[in-house]
Amino acid sequence: MDHYSKIQLLTKINNKKMANIKSAIKRIDVAKRNNLMNKQYSSNVKTFTKKYLISLDQYKAEKNDTNLEIVMTNLSKAYSKIDKATKSNVLHSNTAARKKSALKRALNTLFQNQKKSLLS
Repeated sequence: MDHYSKIQLLTKINNKKMANIKSAIKRIDVAKRNNLMNKQYSSNVKTFTKKYLISLDQYKAEKNDTNLEIVMTNLSKAYSKIDKATKSNVLHSNTAARKKSALKRALNTLFQNQKKSLLS
């Protein structure tokens, strides 16, 4: 497939005007690839954050050691995904710190409420 036919094929598929220069076509391909990777990183952050919050709610409902262990593993997985997204410049470092702080704050408020109920 020569250069011109590749451009025609891509314009038919995307219904958009494409670049005529070979290096510009390559940059478009690279940008699409990077866009997909960035979406995957941000999707993973959202997914594991939700899993952590669901496991935290389950621990609130039924407090036992196995649920607490699940909460802590989900917290570490969420931290890991946030750090990987930060490393690949999908998230800003301040945004990552804010997200991690919010996750830890949710756990800490649960334990503070638990201590208050034990003291009462």
